[in-house]
Amino acid sequence: MKIALYHNLPPGGAKRVLYEEIKFLSQKHQIYLYELSSTDEKFLSLKPFCQKRSVYKFKIAKHQSRFIKDWKNFIDLPRLHRQIAHDIDQKKYDVVLVHPDHLTQAPFLLRYLKTPSVYFCEELLRLAYEKELAFNEKVNQLNYYYEIMTRSLRRVIDRSNVQAAGKIVVASKYIQKKVKQAYNRRAVVCGLGGDSKIFSSASKKKPQILFIGDENEVSGYYFAKKVMELVTQKSQVSFCPISFQKGRPKLIDKQLAKKYAESLLTLCTSYQEPYGLVVTESMMSGTPVLAVAEGGYRETVLDGKTGYLLKRDVQDFAAKINYLLTHPQKLTTMSIMAARYAKEKFNWQEHVKKLEVLLES
Repeated sequence: MKIALYHNLPPGGAKRVLYEEIKFLSQKHQIYLYELSSTDEKFLSLKPFCQKRSVYKFKIAKHQSRFIKDWKNFIDLPRLHRQIAHDIDQKKYDVVLVHPDHLTQAPFLLRYLKTPSVYFCEELLRLAYEKELAFNEKVNQLNYYYEIMTRSLRRVIDRSNVQAAGKIVVASKYIQKKVKQAYNRRAVVCGLGGDSKIFSSASKKKPQILFIGDENEVSGYYFAKKVMELVTQKSQVSFCPISFQKGRPKLIDKQLAKKYAESLLTLCTSYQEPYGLVVTESMMSGTPVLAVAEGGYRETVLDGKTGYLLKRDVQDFAAKINYLLTHPQKLTTMSIMAARYAKEKFNWQEHVKKLEVLLES
């Protein structure tokens, strides 16, 4: 197949998914990349796997006013996407694989394409649908109403763009249900994978508990920190948070894999996480996961076997950690089970095979 590809993803887990998809698809198919000049291709660059890369000039500068930024998002960006769609349609590709655009979530491109499209819906426009991201900053009335108005507009844009997609792919049943509720569209679940060549078990563990994510409320960072304050009062285990810098982990893959493998446990406490690659990577590394029983976590953690699914309660998390620290045999058994389960259940080849069938159809 000749596949056109569009994305505007920042560094992070979503780019990891796209990278693995294109790495495998490019072995059998021709990939042609379309993207904006401001798209980050330093992190997990797709260029080595693509026949050609077409770049369209678009940039929003940090120093520009909020109004100018919104003008570019709501007026200039759709005009540019119309041009990109026209160029793609002229090339007679078999299909267009579209991943999110961090400027709008679902890209404008979807509404202008005539070529069949498959949209990988990583998540919904979360600020429009989730109460944890509701606007509650103390600003003057004018700024408050402007924020509410632009959020409503973003929601309309995202919904219209998704509804124009040929087919929709999601990573979890949780997001599949959300897509049906928000867009009245059926989505196909295509579970994510993991790379056992990178993430594998280690024979030695350090007395540390891992957390990977942004240092903010939505990622669950402050919740995890409170949990560890209770834990460290009773044990010598340390908290090992790996924060993100502009969406990018401060460690490269091999260093990150080492952190996973040498940790006793990984805390996954993000609010309504769509899927959570941290869970599969941690389990693959032989490190059990303690996750909140929300979102996509419920589909990847085997409660009581590869980790625990817990309610969002600091005391519950701390008690479970203390229990495992004082029952090392249970922790070892869970570690073995987590690695075995993740390597059998999650791999990128199976993910791409399913995606490939959807693209061909």
